Amino acid sequence: MVGLGVGTVPGPAGWLDQEQRRRADELISAFENSTIEISYDYAENLDDGRGVTSGRAGFTTATCDALAVVEVYTDRVGDNVLTPFVPELERLCDTDSDDTAGLPEDAYVAAWQEAAGDDEFIAAQDEIVDRDYYIPAMEAADDI
Repeated sequence: MVGLGVGTVPGPAGWLDQEQRRRADELISAFENSTIEISYDYAENLDDGRGVTSGRAGFTTATCDALAVVEVYTDRVGDNVLTPFVPELERLCDTDSDDTAGLPEDAYVAAWQEAAGDDEFIAAQDEIVDRDYYIPAMEAADDI
């Protein structure tokens, strides 16, 4: 599934323009999902110590960014297919745990993939990429 492919933050002079940002997003996707297509629906447990990895930026259940995406999505649309997983995602986040024994992985992966058909879920992923990764990276680059 291909969404915006470009974050929603225009940024000040010196930051990436729209074409540069698209290319950067495609490079990230190539590393995360082995394709330059932005894979909002990707989800699987890679057994890499980070739980289930999902979405356009490899959001994980152990590092709180998957929870952040679900929270933003839920704030936008209310109850949704991922809402039932919030308590377990919070527990995993609080404990920095990759132990997904309490997370029905197959159901979570299916729900993530289903939600990826919703433009609001795509926008939630884009928002977290901008907030947690793109903006801090651009600000750090400005400091160099």
